[in-house]
Amino acid sequence: MVRVNRRGQIAAKNLKSNVVGVKWKERYNEIKEFRDKVEKELEEKERLLTEISKINEDKEKKKHLTKLIKEEKDQGTHLETLKTIQQEAYDSAVALDILLSDPVKHLKHPVQLCDAKLCIVNHLSKSRRMDEWINCSKCSADYHFPCASIFCPDQKSHLSTYNVTWNCCKCSNMSVVDNFKATLDQSKDLIDRIKEEGEKLEKITLERQDYEDLIKRSSGNTRKALDALFKKLDCTVRTYYQTLNGSQKRKRGIDHGSFR
Repeated sequence: MVRVNRRGQIAAKNLKSNVVGVKWKERYNEIKEFRDKVEKELEEKERLLTEISKINEDKEKKKHLTKLIKEEKDQGTHLETLKTIQQEAYDSAVALDILLSDPVKHLKHPVQLCDAKLCIVNHLSKSRRMDEWINCSKCSADYHFPCASIFCPDQKSHLSTYNVTWNCCKCSNMSVVDNFKATLDQSKDLIDRIKEEGEKLEKITLERQDYEDLIKRSSGNTRKALDALFKKLDCTVRTYYQTLNGSQKRKRGIDHGSFR
């Protein structure tokens, strides 16, 4: 009997050990499945967050592109203004050079002459003739801006300000030759500025083109990824930007679903 009981005890012990082993194996498998599920969900969330980050990055690219387009337009306008000014300075220098070589060619009509020793207004093309005048603070003589070697809009605007002191060529002891040299120097300086501003415009244009190419290449894939992403989140693109990503944040929360 003792031997039988002993065998029974051994058998019972082995059975219990097998049951425990199965249970632990089942538990281990459950834990492993749960861990794999969590890791998979984490990977999916990381992927979704990466896609959201890319969408926001593309949005920033579009904002920067809009900024570049404006900069390009402003720079282009500025460059054209400089070219116009430079041409005015060059035409004025040519007119002065002609009159210095042959004063008999001085045209006194049809535009009224100013008090400059050699008024060049009638030697400029109609598009270059300017009806803007400046008054000498010392002798009250009236000069056309080109006859006083004044071409830049900023300089004209400053000199047109009330109580600004300006002395004419005569009161500044400038001869006609000095005035010619000053006009010619301005024309040359403006050529250098045009080159510099042209290089700036070219740089902006190239950057703008690069951003347009980037957005064009990614817009189709990005839009598809965007639609698929928010479909998973049970959320629309409009809702996302209004509630989370812009100035149109709503006071009440909106259920965007879950990542599950």
